Amino acid sequence: MFKERAPVSEVVDAIQLSELTSVAGANNAEPVWSHDGAHISFGSDREGGNKLNIFKMDPDGSHVVQLTQFDVPYEAGDTSWSSSI
Repeated sequence: MFKERAPVSEVVDAIQLSELTSVAGANNAEPVWSHDGAHISFGSDREGGNKLNIFKMDPDGSHVVQLTQFDVPYEAGDTSWSSSI
């Protein structure tokens, strides 16, 4: 009835992790996958000025797009995806 599966440690060892949001001096946080797995949204101050804005990118780290444009003292909050879009 049940198929034999590899131990979790073997599966984890097979996964290669990559940092996708690496920008020197920037704080990147709160990544959230879209429901269809096509994008990742995250907060970042990568544009400078210590202001948090929302960005999205493809799962491989390409095609980064800034979605909000807030200036200090305003900044974006956490991200979430609507399942209806």
